[in-house]
Amino acid sequence: SDIPKSIERINKAIDRKEKIIVYSDYDADGVSATAVLWETLKFFGADVLPYVPDRISEGYGLNVTAIKKLFADNVSLIITVDHGVTAKKQVEFAKKLGVDVIITDHHIIPEEKPAPYAFVHTTELAGCGVAFKLAYEFAKTKKAESIVFPKIELVALATIADLVPLNHYNRALVKFGLEELNRTKRPGLKVLIENSKLKLGEIESWHIGHVIAPKINASGRLENAIQSLRLLCTENSENA
Repeated sequence: SDIPKSIERINKAIDRKEKIIVYSDYDADGVSATAVLWETLKFFGADVLPYVPDRISEGYGLNVTAIKKLFADNVSLIITVDHGVTAKKQVEFAKKLGVDVIITDHHIIPEEKPAPYAFVHTTELAGCGVAFKLAYEFAKTKKAESIVFPKIELVALATIADLVPLNHYNRALVKFGLEELNRTKRPGLKVLIENSKLKLGEIESWHIGHVIAPKINASGRLENAIQSLRLLCTENSENA
């Protein structure tokens, strides 16, 4: 895994005040992964924004039109979450423009794999689990892991939503993630739980898989998943 290389590139981007994009997928796993990485990099002073593609007009994963648009907006580093292993041509296109791409993904790598600046990949975790690992290791270099650990609630949500087998590392992520989720401070999760007629302190994997995650998935299917990302990340109860 290219975690050290990724951390070095992110630090360089922060030092140079480069624009960074966390390029999302539009399901619960992708949106949760985006929240984890975006919030972490933002906390450490990065000039970072999320980009959530439109399912209908842009389709799944990196696309050339979006890369062009981001390049025109002076973005020089794109970090994918929950996608990227099939984006060989898109990564090559970004390279020609001088845009570095860090891929974080958990899908099976095809024979013709892309050659990004860095590759953070395992099929053992959900996409959010991979993003969390990068965020956690990044924070660790700043001796600030405690900033990232509470975000494990989103990893639990994403791991269950994406039907990742609950063994080994995933079982630990979900165990501790459920504990965090049941005492969440996120206004969006609190409102979502309340509106679902559920109670904090009583949330289990079934509630995530059958009630909470489908609602987070819904905005990406009906309109644009940016609404779900806003819900997860807002610090304002009224907005939530």
